[in-house]
Amino acid sequence: MSLKPPSPVTTSVPVPSAPEAAPMEVSTVSETQLEDVQKKSETCPQGHTTGSPDCIVTHYTVKEPVTRTKTTMTFGSHRLTHAQFLTIVEADRPERIVRLEDETAQCKRARIPRYIAIALGAGAIGSLGYAMVTKDSVGTYVGIGLGAGSLASLGIGLGMAKGSCREAKALAHELDLSGKDVDVVHGRERGATIQEKAVQYNQRSGTGAP
Repeated sequence: MSLKPPSPVTTSVPVPSAPEAAPMEVSTVSETQLEDVQKKSETCPQGHTTGSPDCIVTHYTVKEPVTRTKTTMTFGSHRLTHAQFLTIVEADRPERIVRLEDETAQCKRARIPRYIAIALGAGAIGSLGYAMVTKDSVGTYVGIGLGAGSLASLGIGLGMAKGSCREAKALAHELDLSGKDVDVVHGRERGATIQEKAVQYNQRSGTGAP
């Protein structure tokens, strides 16, 4: 796992205003139609298995029924993008954004002990090298002390970063709205999730089911 903090992400977008009584309306439509689907078959000579260079691969196209699900979101008279929809309906988004900022800051602070560990480690190597050349026992003790300090600082930095960096990256992934500036969302599971979030929003706001 990388201990780097997550890159900045888009966590909220401008949203249109709507009357207080306006419900969040979601429309999900599924259409099934025949489409060209790419297929392939593989014929292998005796003694050869799939993937062998001696196998013959044939590509062909067949007509098959394919179901496409499209979901759109409307708030009042405004057609929403997926990013706007999430910004409006996720009640805990502001708190999660604050958590993301806190965990990212903690992840960045964890780098300080690691920098100290690197400096102490370099000092330890230098001291031990000097002690070996000069037969100076004091240099040996200094090198050992610096090495121990380096390991301790490294352990502190790893401990600080392990939880905060993991949590920050998970939150960044959940909250990122990049690429969600579309007003039509494709996919049955994503459509079901949007429907559920809309129902929850309408229940909280007292506007009824979408």
